[in-house]
Parts: sequence; C-alpha cells; structure tokens
Amino acid sequence: QMNELFFNSHKELAQKICKHLGQEDKLSEVLGLFLDKPDLKAKKDPNKPKRPKSAFLLFCDDERPKLIEKEKKGLKKGEKFNLGVVQKKLGECWKKLGGDKKNKYEEAHDKIKEKYYDDITEYETNFE
Repeated sequence: QMNELFFNSHKELAQKICKHLGQEDKLSEVLGLFLDKPDLKAKKDPNKPKRPKSAFLLFCDDERPKLIEKEKKGLKKGEKFNLGVVQKKLGECWKKLGGDKKNKYEEAHDKIKEKYYDDITEYETNFE
C-alpha cells in the first residue's frame, strides 16, 4: 500500500510538470523513465521455514545422479550433455514407478510435511 501511495503521489507530480511544459502526451514516457512499478514485492523472511519437497522431488533427488551418470556414459564424442533429457526420463520413471516404491517417497513426504507444519506453526506463533 505504501508503494502504491508513493507511486500515485509522484505520478500526480509528473502529470503537473508535463501539463506545465505542454507535454501531456509524454506522461507515460516520463513515468516509465523515472518511476518504478507500483507493485513492488515485499522482501522474504530468510528465517521462514521452506515448503516441503513433494514425493516426486524426493524421488528425483535419489535418481537424478544415477541418470546423469548413465547419460554421460552414453554420450558420443563431441556431444554435449543435456539435463533436459534427464528431467524427462525422471518424469517417465515416476509415472512407471510401482506402488511400493512410490509409497516410500510419499511416506517420506508426509513426514517432512508434518515437520514443516510444526515449524511453520512455531514460526507464526513467534510473531504474535
């Protein structure tokens, strides 16, 4: 709200100056040059707990190094390594993953999620 108030007050000043100089058609150009956007973001708190990784991301953390190694070994001389190929294979592997293995990652995600909710509750109560 403060950013919007600041922007609007300076916008009015710019309008008055342009009108005084007879250059009302140049207002948008002047605003673009001298005023920032009114929708500035608030800074993030570095102490706030980070959201938990999903089951898929936990799976990727385990499997990515293996796939990268395999992909690098399969490269022909002169070819460049492409991480996008590895990421696509990770998605395909996740879709094909059996129930037991998938459940392992989902259970790990649930544990991390519970810890996150405890941490975020504690974090929020410290502000009150």
